[in-house]
Amino acid sequence: MGFLKTLCGQIGTSGTAQTADLVLRGVLGGLRAWRPLTYLAAAVGAGLTYLAVSDSCAMGMVLSKLPYNQGARGDVRAVLTQLAAME
Repeated sequence: MGFLKTLCGQIGTSGTAQTADLVLRGVLGGLRAWRPLTYLAAAVGAGLTYLAVSDSCAMGMVLSKLPYNQGARGDVRAVLTQLAAME
């Protein structure tokens, strides 16, 4: 859970300006260059709104469930047995 608190804390403090910049650039790019950028900005803005209203960090929860973010799982007895067999 420390990972989630760290990630959510990063999004809540230092990531706010960068995310607001992403939304602003998406809206401006959608108005001037390519219309689908507006939809991207809307999705990011909706995610931030949900994050603020629900006081949860869904992105952190999803990232924590990925296989490479899981702790090492090993059978200590099996390792000790293998080491003993090597001698």
